[in-house]
Amino acid sequence: MPLHLHGQAVSRINGEVTDQAGAIVADAKVTVTSVDTNVAHTTTTTSAGTYLIIDLIPGMYVVKVEKGGFRISVTNNVLVVGGATSTANTILQPGTVGNN
Repeated sequence: MPLHLHGQAVSRINGEVTDQAGAIVADAKVTVTSVDTNVAHTTTTTSAGTYLIIDLIPGMYVVKVEKGGFRISVTNNVLVVGGATSTANTILQPGTVGNN
């Protein structure tokens, strides 16, 4: 019997990182971790303060953003569904890296 393989639609998380004043935050480290598999994907924000992580398995994710001079930001329960783009924007608060 032949096996039927079905293509999986690309799922993504994107977002914009800004500070309290609304200014973009470039070169921030963004880590997206699957709650189910604990697999992490990392990128940095562009000069426009945006990021995009593709090829994610549908499920629940945690988005962590880090940048020198700011507190670490963690967004829980970001739902990714098949073939869709989820958005997780972040506003960083002033502080020292490592302070939550």
